[in-house]
Amino acid sequence: MKILALACLTLACATTAGAQPAPPARKAPPPKGCVARGTPILEVDRKADKGAKLATSSFKIFESGAWTYESVDAEGKAGEPRRGCFAGDDLAKVKEDVKAPWKVTTAKFHCMAYSASFVEYLVNGKLVYTARVCSGQTLDDASTKALEDLDARAKAASGA
Repeated sequence: MKILALACLTLACATTAGAQPAPPARKAPPPKGCVARGTPILEVDRKADKGAKLATSSFKIFESGAWTYESVDAEGKAGEPRRGCFAGDDLAKVKEDVKAPWKVTTAKFHCMAYSASFVEYLVNGKLVYTARVCSGQTLDDASTKALEDLDARAKAASGA
């Protein structure tokens, strides 16, 4: 009896070891009406100067609340695209934030440090601010607060 049980266990282990892994779980579809279509109400593009080997990414939020995130590593390999949907209070806050004045002030003098990476913020397809180390450009207080909130929501949603 013990030999039969051992033989069954050995056979079960051997069969399991050769079994194919289960296919990956399918992601749930986005809520109805949450479609990434048209011009994004907000686009956050992390870019690099031409020739610079740096990671880049693009996070977009659309009128419906749909968001997309795409990235490319420093070697030029695309990351796994991510998608999701803002809804309710989150979407209302995003829409409120993009209405910021986006007033940019440029200082007469700025530091001479230089970075090949920068971030462009577009609202409804229009470039409203470029964040770059030592550019001498600053945003008004209301826009800075809105930008901080939008960046935090983008990072939380995309995991990036």
